[in-house]
Amino acid sequence: MRNRFFLQLFFLFAGELFYLHASHKIVNVALPVWGTEVTASSEHAAVYSANNVAEGMHETGNSWLSKDNAQLPQSLTFTFKEQHSLTQINLYQSRWIGSMYHTKGFIIEGSEDGTTFEMIARGVLPDVSDAKWSKTINNQSYRKIRIVITSSYSTIQTCGLGEVELMASVPEDKEPLYAQISKTIDWQTFRSKFRMSLELEPAAGLWIYHPLSGHSSPAGKYSSGPYELQITESAPDTLARLIRWDIRRTDNQPFKVISNNIECKTSYAGVYKLFHPQRMSQQNYFVDLPFRFNHITTVHDNHPLIWMQQTDGKNRFTIGLIDQNPKTVIEGSTYDPGNGGEAPGIANSYVRVNMNRMAPSMGAGLITYSDALYLNANTKVDWFEALRGYSRAVDAARKFKTEQISEWALNPMWHSWYAHADEINETVIRDDAQRASLLGVTTIQIDAGWNIPKGKGYSFENEGDYSFSNRFPNAAGMIREMHAAGQRVILHVAPLLMGKNANAWIKMNDCLLRVNGVATPYLDPRLKKVQDYLLTSWEHLFTTYDIDGLWYDFLEFPVEVDAPPQGKEIISSDIFSAYTMLMQSLYHKATGLNPNALIILRRPYANLNSKTFCTHIWPMDVPQDYNMNRRDVILMKTFGEGVLTHACCTSWAISESDLNVARQMASITMAGVPSFSTILADSPSGHNRIIKAWLEFYEANKEELVLGCMTSLLPTPPSAAIRIERGEKRFFGFFEAVPGLIEVTGEPGTVVIVNAFSHRTTTRLEGVQEGQWELRLLDQYRSPVDSTTIMTDGSGALNLNIHGPDACHTIVLTKDLQTGN
Repeated sequence: MRNRFFLQLFFLFAGELFYLHASHKIVNVALPVWGTEVTASSEHAAVYSANNVAEGMHETGNSWLSKDNAQLPQSLTFTFKEQHSLTQINLYQSRWIGSMYHTKGFIIEGSEDGTTFEMIARGVLPDVSDAKWSKTINNQSYRKIRIVITSSYSTIQTCGLGEVELMASVPEDKEPLYAQISKTIDWQTFRSKFRMSLELEPAAGLWIYHPLSGHSSPAGKYSSGPYELQITESAPDTLARLIRWDIRRTDNQPFKVISNNIECKTSYAGVYKLFHPQRMSQQNYFVDLPFRFNHITTVHDNHPLIWMQQTDGKNRFTIGLIDQNPKTVIEGSTYDPGNGGEAPGIANSYVRVNMNRMAPSMGAGLITYSDALYLNANTKVDWFEALRGYSRAVDAARKFKTEQISEWALNPMWHSWYAHADEINETVIRDDAQRASLLGVTTIQIDAGWNIPKGKGYSFENEGDYSFSNRFPNAAGMIREMHAAGQRVILHVAPLLMGKNANAWIKMNDCLLRVNGVATPYLDPRLKKVQDYLLTSWEHLFTTYDIDGLWYDFLEFPVEVDAPPQGKEIISSDIFSAYTMLMQSLYHKATGLNPNALIILRRPYANLNSKTFCTHIWPMDVPQDYNMNRRDVILMKTFGEGVLTHACCTSWAISESDLNVARQMASITMAGVPSFSTILADSPSGHNRIIKAWLEFYEANKEELVLGCMTSLLPTPPSAAIRIERGEKRFFGFFEAVPGLIEVTGEPGTVVIVNAFSHRTTTRLEGVQEGQWELRLLDQYRSPVDSTTIMTDGSGALNLNIHGPDACHTIVLTKDLQTGN
């Protein structure tokens, strides 16, 4: 009987234990979601703050690190929202190089009342990244836990910790106070880790995440005191995401955004090239995977974009910020264990990209702040289409609409600079215009010097006036005669320059941008007086001389500038917003006076932002390197609809071979609206014959060539071979290579192949209409040298093995419809 009683008592006690165990769960209460605050006695920087030890991420760069040379002891303190019964304490060594920031000896203390501490344990962490130390606790209740670092393996980088886990027993039905709470907004998209941090004024504290029903992170609402941050996520393209955030204060008070930082860490898998626009301009192209990269984008210098690609040219990951206005520092690294990684070792470290929006001058502050991040991980598209997707997202966000194309927007151009520099006058330009007309040139761009008096050379000190100087005694009459000959006239201007020798200096010298109190040559775009002066000048140019457009230069004003002068009326306190507003006002003034006016910009200020105030964009100066010229053009083709590309004013010596002149003309004819700059009075007859022939080819196909879809046939943006598609025509240009296979889409009726690289064209065209094709072969002067018919093979492809008459020849293939094949 007694045994039976004890047996019943045993089962009752065991059941009670089972019940207690079943009704509780073990959680890590060090995490901020439980309301825990983590503070440190020393921090190396905000990015290595104490919060890093309670985020659940064990990787390099996500550790708490003390300041260098911090004197021991140093400590971390965890303050709980309420008392917790701890079951275990786990400490992880920081992940860093060698012994740097590795903690050695430590003491763990606990406080029940939040004031008085007693020692819980003493221990040593091994000098190995991620090394773990554990201590079992028997459900002792604490309000605070303090970890005191007493010794280190390094005398300079004294201590750090990778992660701290404070495991506690809580009721099964007890939920964390918050779904997520931290100083940063963290999420994962497309296998990549993102972290957004905001420095606001007044400062915000920890961000509490309030997820939206049916949405995944990061979409939802985040709150921090009076601040409310709303994040939405959409999918503008296949395997693309647009993550947008809007910040306001619930008390409707103004605030300032000092910085808005976005960090992305992604796997190396498939990443073999990494670019940003600044590394691909003029005669400097970097197509690589750099260990370190750093550049700045502003409204007048490139755009905030990074893209990664695979070796076959397919997209791996494209990252770009939507707002083109703020100054953005783009920085990152590869092959750096400090980036963390999916496994130990340099080869497994992450590719890191950091985009930091820098604070504009916002006066009294903002009521709302918005921005967005474009992500594309579609590996089925090439780099070109990935960038086009980004451009489409930017245009959609700012509600950009394309304007009607000007009547003379596609006119080929002769440019005076590389022919004469600033040594121009009315006699010279009249003669050049007449000679250019005989070659088929219908736009004349008069470059620097037209507004500079006789005897003075072009310089910043002589810039700033907008009337023809005494070099052109009858400028209006000259332009009337050029119009009568069917030509248009574009003038070079530098709207932000104001030199001491300009007639307008006396009136405008109080409107110069200043840096540390020192005046620069640049007008301040923030000032309404500057806007009024330029608008009046544009009206004078268009109404007095009946010009047809303007070519903008020297827009690279300094950005770290003093505040505008007191008492001056401003159009915006933010210099970037003011610049865009000014340029848009000038664009609308020009097109209001002449609806067909052309406004032409060159890189780097020919960027996505400039689409809102120009008609044409063209490369940075590459006068004799037609390949670099074309490379810039194909990159600018990714800007999308709304602007046309110009081929930069290529030039050549009068002693240049006819072959190389033909290569130049072939390249600029296929790159965009052609522009060239040579001394026409001394141009040899062979050169003239080539120019005229290629411009005739351009005139017959200009809509297809300029408005068609241009893409690279090779995997990297330097575009040694290109394809242009529009309507029933396909154009292929071979400039630095002859591809052995080219794919033709849409079964066109005409295929034109320009080989400006070698005598021999050996390639296979797949995707053409089956049957018989007529083939015409043209030489460098575009004169016919042979014709024949060829048939598609059993696979429906055309196989070409052509020995051209020279190393710049054209093959024209036309589907033979008369045979019924």
